[in-house]
Amino acid sequence: MSDAILTVTNLSVSIEGTQVLHSITLRVEPGEAVAIIGRNGSGKTTLFRALVGQLSDIDGMIDFEGLSLINLSPHKAKSLGLYMVAQGSPLYSSLDVLSNIQLAHSPTSGLNWREVAEAAIRRIPGLATLMFRPAKSLSGGERQMVGLVRAVAAQPKLLLLDEPSLGLAPDTVASLEQLISELTAEGTAILLSEQDLNLVKSVCSRVYVIEGGRIYGECKTPDDEVCWNSFLAQFDKH
Repeated sequence: MSDAILTVTNLSVSIEGTQVLHSITLRVEPGEAVAIIGRNGSGKTTLFRALVGQLSDIDGMIDFEGLSLINLSPHKAKSLGLYMVAQGSPLYSSLDVLSNIQLAHSPTSGLNWREVAEAAIRRIPGLATLMFRPAKSLSGGERQMVGLVRAVAAQPKLLLLDEPSLGLAPDTVASLEQLISELTAEGTAILLSEQDLNLVKSVCSRVYVIEGGRIYGECKTPDDEVCWNSFLAQFDKH
């Protein structure tokens, strides 16, 4: 029996009557970072939205810690420990950074919400200096990192990151890489869609390649150059 925290089997998704994902099968183990790589429009974001309950025209199976996520609401998925950080994750512009991150805190968790938020902020070098700045004054990259830290403060079991390095400066990408490594070492599972192949090779143990809404294959180690070159050659044909 698999110990995977997430198992997706033959998942097909349609939007407004058009099938977008076709028989997707994948798994993520606890404490593992797994990447979905593919070009824009290949189905990465649609897959993530289906996993967190944002889409309803679904066939197949999504198993999260032994529970089916099919027909569950996004709120219920979050309550189970599944959290998604979307591209351009929205913030409350009139609130400062600390307040935005505090919104991830569950009032029933028994934790000190301010301590949790501040601890999460300090995981990103330089972000603590922005703690009391209003979100509307942040750059796009800073907003992206605040959205990520807000998710970390929620203490998820599985974190879905949709293009987390998009628009980030190189030094911030390095901080992102460090954070992902720390989270997986602590036991958090991560599924990320990403086009920065250097980041993927650095933090992920396995890689799935998606194109046209289909999984074309899996590289079982980021160092498998034969596997990588095979997939890159497929991309070049399209």
